[in-house]
Amino acid sequence: PPRATDRRAMSIARVLVSFIALCASASTSFAKTEPSHVILRGFDPAQASALRDATTFICDSGTRTIAITSVNDDYCDCDDGTDEPGTSACAGAGEAATTKGMYCVNRGSTPTRVPSSRVNDGVCDCCDGSDEYDTAQNDGVVCENTCTKAAKARRAELVNALSAARRGVKAKAKASRYAKDDRHTMETELQDLQGQMDKAQSALEVLRAPKEQEEALEREMREKERLLEEKRAEETKSTEEEEKEKEANTDGDARDDDGARERARENDAAEDAAEETAEERGKRIAGQWISDESESTRVDDEDDDYDDHADEDHVVVDDPMSAEDSKTSKFSALFARAKRALQRARLAKKDADAGADLTSPAFPTMHRDAFDKQQRAVDALQTQIDQVRASVNLNYGPDDVLISLRKQCFEVKIEKYVYKACPFGEAHQDSVRLGTNTDGVEISPLTGGMMLKFTNGATCWNGPNRSLSLTLKCGDREALADVEEPSRCEYSATLFTPQACDESAVAALDAELSTLDRIIAGAGRDEL
Repeated sequence: PPRATDRRAMSIARVLVSFIALCASASTSFAKTEPSHVILRGFDPAQASALRDATTFICDSGTRTIAITSVNDDYCDCDDGTDEPGTSACAGAGEAATTKGMYCVNRGSTPTRVPSSRVNDGVCDCCDGSDEYDTAQNDGVVCENTCTKAAKARRAELVNALSAARRGVKAKAKASRYAKDDRHTMETELQDLQGQMDKAQSALEVLRAPKEQEEALEREMREKERLLEEKRAEETKSTEEEEKEKEANTDGDARDDDGARERARENDAAEDAAEETAEERGKRIAGQWISDESESTRVDDEDDDYDDHADEDHVVVDDPMSAEDSKTSKFSALFARAKRALQRARLAKKDADAGADLTSPAFPTMHRDAFDKQQRAVDALQTQIDQVRASVNLNYGPDDVLISLRKQCFEVKIEKYVYKACPFGEAHQDSVRLGTNTDGVEISPLTGGMMLKFTNGATCWNGPNRSLSLTLKCGDREALADVEEPSRCEYSATLFTPQACDESAVAALDAELSTLDRIIAGAGRDEL
């Protein structure tokens, strides 16, 4: 019947309306619960509170706005990576994803932050295990909550650090009393060195004039030596040319006289056997000439001065040959050679005597030696002055707090390497230089603490020059520790020292210890 059909249709309609309303209600309920356990994961409590009722999210320094449902959806929407603190989607996307990353509540212990790249990587970084919530991504890793154990260990560290900080403050106060004395010592040393330099330079100027006179005299003698060498070369060249010319003439005369000698030989056969032959006469005359020439040489050498040999080219030797003795022309050549040899010997001897003073190793250098010695002393003083001045001008931190460390070095052995750092000098890894601190103390823009940077170390193979960043932390004694290599050939380390301690550091450690004690106590009540 029509009425029954209408009733069935109305009933079905009511069921559909109820189902749609139920679905809508379920959807609304899911949307309301989504931010509490998904969207807010990884944010610190202050951010989470601000986002709890938000519908949008602002990132990239306020230049981009996205829907709240796009936060922690495993997709990186923001360039700075701040929309995905609870996932690894923005790993390496920006500094915030690395330095801030995921906030670990670590209930019962101290909150920490984990870089986004470590979320769901299979390694438990947060003591509460909140960084490894997705077993589908981390190969089924389930992290145990170790916060209570970690809190107790951290508390022990804080107690020791607080005690060391209090001792460090006392040690620093004691050392600070000597800081002004250390600077006064350096400044006094610099003044003394400058006074010594003034005297040394005055002494150098006194020695300058005699030294320059010696140098001028040497230049004059060197010039004379040069001129003598030139004259000697010219005379040698002239003598050689003359000798060649005379030898050529003598050889021609000898050939022309060959026939005459033959004819003379036939005529001489008839002469009286007792008569002196031309050959005997030539030998006799040559012997006399050589004897006379040697005697003349000895006399002349004793009487002549440096310039006497100017006319020696004009030495005349009587020619023992007469026209009728043409058959003995070969002896004429002998005489000519002997004469030239003797002339050259005389010239060489006189030149050697004249030039002896020029080349003598005993030429006076007394004033120059004294000047050079004083110059070396001045240079050494200047090096000392430069080093002390650099030390005086170096930044030793507020109120010269680290000035007591300027001549100290500290070592630590980590694995197979020995690391050595001299705060205001060089740093080494064994014998490899990690750099030099030339700027003194720097203040970290992030922590406000003191840092020392060592740069321009040994070059890495196909890499940059080695460097070391040394962070100063409060401790009751100096100790080098925590040497790492976060980037290739770029090292970091910590230097614990009382000079980094102050009352604010003590107060900060005390506050952290008090907070941790409250956390531990609260966790104990929750367990009960």
